[in-house]
Amino acid sequence: MTLLIKGVRIIGGNRTYHEPADLFVSGDKISAIGNFPNKKADDVIDGQGAYLAPGFIDAQTSSDRYLALLTDPDQGDFLKQGVTTIVGGYGGVSLVPLLDGDLSSLVPWASTHGVNVDWRTVKEFFNHLDRRPLGVNFATFVGHLTVRQTLIGDAPRELTLNERRVFQHVLDRALREGALGLSVGPAAFSRDELSATELKPLIACLKEHHGIYAPAVTGSGSELKGSLVEISQLLKKSGVPALVTYALRLGEAGLPAGQAGDYTDFITVLESLSFDSPVSFDVSLTPGVVLPLFKYLPEWAQVGSVADMLERLDVSLTRNRIFEELPVVDPDQLHIIGAAHYGPSGVTLRDVMQLYGIHKPTEALVKLMEATKLQAVTFLSVREDEGDLRAALRHPRAFVSSRGTSTGGGRRLPLSRPAELDVFPQLLSRTEGSHFLPLKETIEKVTRHPARFFGFERRGEVREGYFADLVGFKGSDVQFVVVNGRVAVRGGELQGVRAGRALRRSQSRRE
Repeated sequence: MTLLIKGVRIIGGNRTYHEPADLFVSGDKISAIGNFPNKKADDVIDGQGAYLAPGFIDAQTSSDRYLALLTDPDQGDFLKQGVTTIVGGYGGVSLVPLLDGDLSSLVPWASTHGVNVDWRTVKEFFNHLDRRPLGVNFATFVGHLTVRQTLIGDAPRELTLNERRVFQHVLDRALREGALGLSVGPAAFSRDELSATELKPLIACLKEHHGIYAPAVTGSGSELKGSLVEISQLLKKSGVPALVTYALRLGEAGLPAGQAGDYTDFITVLESLSFDSPVSFDVSLTPGVVLPLFKYLPEWAQVGSVADMLERLDVSLTRNRIFEELPVVDPDQLHIIGAAHYGPSGVTLRDVMQLYGIHKPTEALVKLMEATKLQAVTFLSVREDEGDLRAALRHPRAFVSSRGTSTGGGRRLPLSRPAELDVFPQLLSRTEGSHFLPLKETIEKVTRHPARFFGFERRGEVREGYFADLVGFKGSDVQFVVVNGRVAVRGGELQGVRAGRALRRSQSRRE
């Protein structure tokens, strides 16, 4: 199969093209770039002067933890933004490895009822994706919580020596089979659930296989600094790169200004510390955050299984304490974008208040928790600080992410996707208005830089011999998208093509 893309302004390659050029794709790779007025191809796209860039890489997504990766294999919400590769397995939660073939670690985020799991290892999961391909490429971290819960359940104790050895063996195998590295959730730091004794052998394993450490941290001030100091000490002299995710927790007043927290404070603390290895972080432009409903509970009430959390809502003593500590959110800004055991998605907490005749948002929040049995996904709109986001995005170690999920096709938990999750058109729009970065730097930040950091060989650049993951755009409008040589979006419309692949981490990862 051959594809000819004509009359495009190429950006994000190893050569600069000042005039519109043509690009020829043979199979899944770019075979030639130049001007080919008489070249024949099986398919032709007339770029009409659009920019042609490498397909965008969303550095952090949650399609896996919400199981949308399985219920919505097209992943069209990402494709229509020009995203050809998504990365998952963050926050300590992943779809692999599943030592006993059980998805229980994902229950707080999604209903696992009826999900067919025919894999346990990373290799088996990637084979699953080879047989049932996605619309986009997918790469994953190993979730620390996912493996730990399989070993000891929800027991709040340190792993024994034998359990640590088993964990190290599991991680070693996962890395050899192509996992990117190890992710750890923020609760592990805030509740002191992790010790250096448990993590150091895992860091040594990452060092051996050139893996990445991906911790998530929360808080501010001394709490934030304490978490980052722990990370710097853990990685000392290891050479293991880190990708840190930062988010402020919900407090009594809900989320403060800023989508994911005060990046200025985070960067200041980060740069005040000494790291022996490269440390990057992700920035989301989404003016809000996708949260499973249980995340609105106080931290102490989030411990254990969903059944444990619901029981705390049943017992009067803990129920009263939960009421006192629930965040105060604007009921017009909290949107239910998907819920089990409940009516249509797309409603707000204000609608819930009116439905049940409830006057207080906190009471409506608890009613929603009970009605959905905590099986709901929300989108909380919050104010964003434009200057804070601009400064964070300009940082040389920042990657762009949506932290979002696709929402189409999910019959088990159908989601009503808010337009605010379309991060990449927003980025192009801001770039076009010169609010953030020059276009070339913006494109490299969402293509070449993450491709090299994650170890995606022959991706992230428009270059002969590279995989044909491509996006054509004018302004902030995505015109066409090509995934591994196949046209997945044409004229802004999905083509029903699933050409994505499971991306294995390359041990020759370059910075």
